[in-house]
Amino acid sequence: NVAEARVRLAELIEERERLAFEAEALAAAYTTLKEAAEEYYADHVGRLSRAAGARFAALSGRPGRRVTISEELEVGAIEPGGAVLAVSQLSLGTQDLLYIALRLAIADLMAGGRRLPFLFDDPFVNFDRERLGRARETLLGIARERQVLLFTHRDELASWGEPIAFE
Repeated sequence: NVAEARVRLAELIEERERLAFEAEALAAAYTTLKEAAEEYYADHVGRLSRAAGARFAALSGRPGRRVTISEELEVGAIEPGGAVLAVSQLSLGTQDLLYIALRLAIADLMAGGRRLPFLFDDPFVNFDRERLGRARETLLGIARERQVLLFTHRDELASWGEPIAFE
């Protein structure tokens, strides 16, 4: 019995050492994977906020305006003077500008160099004439590189491109 117990003890000690080694390997793998995921996330969120910020500044006509995206993916605006604003603090027209800037930036980053078309379905409901003018210039610039389809019921936007009417 003592001999059997010693053999069994040796087996258990060997098993414990193997499990400890596996636990250390898994912990190291988890740490490495977590760090890589955080770095990847931070890089992409940073690229997205910079790209959206550039579009937002151009669309709003306010150089220096930026977009902030938190770790929880909450979007906000940073004014040229440094004031950080939640989306709810922006006017409806400025919120629309921000979300269009985000959509354009997301599409550019996800397209991976492919020039996919953009589809807009009445995106300018809350735009005044000044915002409409900047939006038109932005879309004309985009249309030089890719197809832009604008679905609208507004007659004043018909001159922005080639109208297509379905009966």
